[in-house]
Amino acid sequence: MKKVLLILALMITSLYADTHKLYDKSMVKSNIIWLNKNMDRGKLETLKKLYNACLDIDMSYTCMAIAWQESWVGDVKINERSGDYGLTGINLKYYIKDNNLKLSYWDKERLKTKLVVNDDFAIGVMIDRLKYWYKIRKGDWYRIWESYNAGFRRNPIYPKSIYNKIIALRTWLRDNNINLAY
Repeated sequence: MKKVLLILALMITSLYADTHKLYDKSMVKSNIIWLNKNMDRGKLETLKKLYNACLDIDMSYTCMAIAWQESWVGDVKINERSGDYGLTGINLKYYIKDNNLKLSYWDKERLKTKLVVNDDFAIGVMIDRLKYWYKIRKGDWYRIWESYNAGFRRNPIYPKSIYNKIIALRTWLRDNNINLAY
């Protein structure tokens, strides 16, 4: 019994330590300032769409935070430098590779356009990626967020940003009495 309690205490301590490393009060504060300054009706509708699309897989806040991180909730949907496109920052090279596609130059251009113009398509691709990483990472949110951005490579900055964006979103929505559910 003592061993079980010790193991349980170590697990709780470990969980707290990981969360503590992710939480950044100043990052949350600057994120809330960004929301107050930049949120408009269009972005709010986009957040609502993301929230409801990801509700069934219990990843609503993750989806909203990713769209915020990747495109500023739709403000910047093209990143030629990284090859990421759309509301959810889908990397074209890895999308093609992961789906075993052989595309011509024009097919790639059409795919880029579809990711940029069709938010529902980009959200669907994001949901598929998140489900994949959820399974691979066995529900470890830190690794799921990291993998969404970096695949099997490491990137500790991305999960920290997503975590703090989630905290900011929850706080901002609560403080502004905004319900995103349809």
